[in-house]
Amino acid sequence: MNKFKKSKEIKKIKKIHFMLFFIAFIIFIFLSFQNEEDILKKLDENVTFESIHYTGTLEIIRNNNKIIKTFECWAKNDLFLIIFKNPEDNGVKYLKKDGNLYVYFPSADDVLTISKSMMKQGFMGSDISNEDITRNRKLLDDYSIVSFNKIIEKDNIFYELTLQAKTKDVPYFMQKLIINSDFVAIKTEQYDLAKRLVKTIIVDEIKKFGSRYYPVKVTIQDGIKTSYKTIFSITDVSFNIPIDPKIFTIQNLYNK
Repeated sequence: MNKFKKSKEIKKIKKIHFMLFFIAFIIFIFLSFQNEEDILKKLDENVTFESIHYTGTLEIIRNNNKIIKTFECWAKNDLFLIIFKNPEDNGVKYLKKDGNLYVYFPSADDVLTISKSMMKQGFMGSDISNEDITRNRKLLDDYSIVSFNKIIEKDNIFYELTLQAKTKDVPYFMQKLIINSDFVAIKTEQYDLAKRLVKTIIVDEIKKFGSRYYPVKVTIQDGIKTSYKTIFSITDVSFNIPIDPKIFTIQNLYNK
């Protein structure tokens, strides 16, 4: 009786193993037949949003020195508001509205408009440019796919894509991406018009929000100064929430 019961249990375990293998195989096959535009579209779906709210930290590393800045961010479509909380920058606010970037300095109680010539400068001295933080556009809208390669490594699928700008109205002429099976670009290399490496972005941590996979910690490495990098991390993230449009006004920057 015991032998019969044991044999039945072994068959049951084998059946479970077979089902798990079958499911994994189907997922593997499904991912294998994704074309390059599908992959980029799914990546865009992960990282673009109607609205978002989060708390952020910038760790700016310059050789052996580290500066830490903390802030809170609200964004809706092409609008965003960032308020810094760390003691050195407490009350400094960034507002993007109507394609323009404004900065409020509480010490002067004044608002400065960031000019186009300053858009490539580092956001608050970091390796993220002012131009980077103002964009919430889909890669498929701005770039064409010029090369595509599929990598299978230890039963994991990765996709290598090289993108080239459709117009000059983008921060980077070319981008090289490695995308994982959750459609997150775990590594991005960004190049200028002369095809010189400007920066490398490595995703250190990813979290799932509903059906969305989103990077919550990334390292941005300067392409020339190898001892310069910025670690950007976010917590308390909420997507597609109601946000009062009144906060995205210049008048609101003056509010304490």
